[in-house]
Amino acid sequence: MAGERTAVGGRRNAGSVLGVDLLVVVGDAQPSARLTARARRTVHLQPGQSLLTLLADLRGHIPRRIGVLGAGDEAGPVAR
Repeated sequence: MAGERTAVGGRRNAGSVLGVDLLVVVGDAQPSARLTARARRTVHLQPGQSLLTLLADLRGHIPRRIGVLGAGDEAGPVAR
């Protein structure tokens, strides 16, 4: 994993690969095993599903890094 791109500014940082605290998977997207392994927690949402439940659930443990995976038109509103 040395020399791999990290999530911080696209810099190369030997020996350090950052993950995410929360991975939000929107719709039918299938995260790779590697991506899932690098996420502390994974949540699946359906397109158009209210984010209120997710936000309420996160109040107890606010994540610092969040990744959103899905088709652009489905995942875009969640990522914003």
